[in-house]
Amino acid sequence: MNDTVLLFHGIARTKKSMAKLAGFLSGHGYRVVNVGYPSTKFSISDLIDIIRPEIDAAAKDAGEGRVHFVGYSMGGLIIRAFLRRYRPANLGRVVMVGTPNNGSQIADFLKNWPLYRKVYGPAGQQLVTDQAAMTELFGTVDYELG
Repeated sequence: MNDTVLLFHGIARTKKSMAKLAGFLSGHGYRVVNVGYPSTKFSISDLIDIIRPEIDAAAKDAGEGRVHFVGYSMGGLIIRAFLRRYRPANLGRVVMVGTPNNGSQIADFLKNWPLYRKVYGPAGQQLVTDQAAMTELFGTVDYELG
């Protein structure tokens, strides 16, 4: 199999949280890239620019194979924003697990709390249910999604 799977962790997590899934997928013949990024330090828009070189390299290394994306929680939003701007020609399937595509009521409640702001940073402010400002960032899902 020539396919590659890119993994994206949730907010305030590291790629370590996706390590078991990475091992499982590797054991089933996929080339796996477990993408790490400083999820609490930057906005989602800035994060996709930070991770772009790693994703572009993985898409190129996949050759004729497809590139699949799997995101947990905010990782799914990172995927949506990335694909809106930089969709690879060899895009395969996208899987989102627990992704707050319509925002999070918890983020609505906590967004102004200083501790929440400190821990979850700029991206945490983008997880609110009022997604009007996020339409341009995320675009429309027009790819295979599960």
